[in-house]
Amino acid sequence: MAIDLYFVTLSPPSRGVLMLAKHLNIAVNVKNLDVMKGEHMTPQYAKINPAKKVPAIVDQGFPVWESRAIMQYLCNKYAPNSPLYPKDIQKRAVVDSLLYFDTTYYQSLRDALPTDFQLTTYKSNLKLMDRLIGDKRYLSGDVLTIADISALASSTVLMFNDFQDVNDLPQLKAWYERLEKDTPCRSVLMAIKQLNLEVNIIETDPSKQETSTPEFLKLNPQHTIPTIVDDGFSLGESRAIIQYLVSKYAPNSGLYPTHDLKKRAHVDRLLYYDMSIAYAIRDAIFIKIFRGVEPHENAVKNFKNNFNVLNDFIGNNKYVAGNELTIADISYLATISSLAINDYKDLDEFPNVKNWFFRLQKELPYFNEVNGKVPELFKQMIAPKK
Repeated sequence: MAIDLYFVTLSPPSRGVLMLAKHLNIAVNVKNLDVMKGEHMTPQYAKINPAKKVPAIVDQGFPVWESRAIMQYLCNKYAPNSPLYPKDIQKRAVVDSLLYFDTTYYQSLRDALPTDFQLTTYKSNLKLMDRLIGDKRYLSGDVLTIADISALASSTVLMFNDFQDVNDLPQLKAWYERLEKDTPCRSVLMAIKQLNLEVNIIETDPSKQETSTPEFLKLNPQHTIPTIVDDGFSLGESRAIIQYLVSKYAPNSGLYPTHDLKKRAHVDRLLYYDMSIAYAIRDAIFIKIFRGVEPHENAVKNFKNNFNVLNDFIGNNKYVAGNELTIADISYLATISSLAINDYKDLDEFPNVKNWFFRLQKELPYFNEVNGKVPELFKQMIAPKK
């Protein structure tokens, strides 16, 4: 029975899922949605994807949304032994970290008239991709993975500038051309506390360029935090880290249900959607406080839309993914705790999110230990601007 794929041709994530389906020889029934006519906003589609975005799939009655979660699900179910999404925990963690980086890849240019800061971020991301590829054939090594397929779909937006942006980035350009032919800090710490793992915390100050030293770049070429080193294995991207930690140290835990594909896919898509929540907070809240710029009306609308989806998603559930705590809750807690900058007033319109957030604050004994200093740190950051 073919999988229904809700698809928009101009959507890189849609094309990424379709390329993977083709690569795995999975039968798909492509359902083209006309977003100009609002076909993704209908009540019928909202039952499949409450975020009302594309792509989404329905596999024998089971809906999955968020393109990268879909790709993980398809590999887990239809090609569990494929190197596209390797079983080896460390190799899989590398792929996961690259998938999460792909979500940030072109975020900086989604506005019609990007600022100088956004253009700089965009160029930095391209340069980082160039370095990540290096002399390897693929992003994570010499074997094609879903990270390549996802990034390849994202990279097609470069065609709008005739790929001129990669002319001085030979590794990225060669990777794209080759695949075009082949086509074949806090969430982590809370997860560690939840798993009762021993950890050596190394405070790192990005403002002092401590994430740009040669030593740190060997651990994480993205020069971002958090980063972990586990028995010599280094990994960045917080969501990939918590997936890795639970997979290795608590493989049978309900925190990340590795043996139930549907439950796991549900957690994965929530982890990816958490990225949308983080960007919404940045664009609607932080831009005004830290840069003194009024947020664009679309950013404010996007913030409300994203939180409305999360509010509906939680509903009467005890946790984000249902009635059992998962790493999705831990990731969202870390993201939403940033709203301490406004004393959480921005949650007033979203009662389910607000109740869930403050309930888990009390329920998780390590919440204050990890997040308790956040409000005071924000006050210190804002004070010089007043």
